[in-house]
Amino acid sequence: PELNAIDSPAVKFMNSPQNKGARTAEGISIAGVCEECREQADNDYMLNCDREGCNKSWHVYCLPDPLPKSILKKTEFMSRNWYCPICLETPGLIKPQEADEMRAFVSSFMESSVDESVIPGMNLASSELDDDAMESDAALSEMSENSPLMG
Repeated sequence: PELNAIDSPAVKFMNSPQNKGARTAEGISIAGVCEECREQADNDYMLNCDREGCNKSWHVYCLPDPLPKSILKKTEFMSRNWYCPICLETPGLIKPQEADEMRAFVSSFMESSVDESVIPGMNLASSELDDDAMESDAALSEMSENSPLMG
């Protein structure tokens, strides 16, 4: 009896939970290979698509809109479904409302991570610099007004 491709041991093996997120050159999944860079390194920063049948993996920093590595430590992010860019952009794979909700949810983490990592020292330093510059300008103006040479 002929095996249906879906029933083949190779497909069952590739679709097993321990091999989720893998891919070969022929398009068959291989565990832990990033869709973008094709590397297996940095598995700690890898996201696996949660759409049944997808099995694609992406490093958070290889995504079209890279995510901060710290996002993988956020329970509220990791407890929800994540869909890869290919599944999100392919019509009919993800319900539009679910895709929009996931995009908004991910965006909220991108914005909060920017807020967390916003170079507060840089903003502070630039405002301090502005204050210092204004004080220097004021001091120079005062000196020039009181200078006997400017009389």
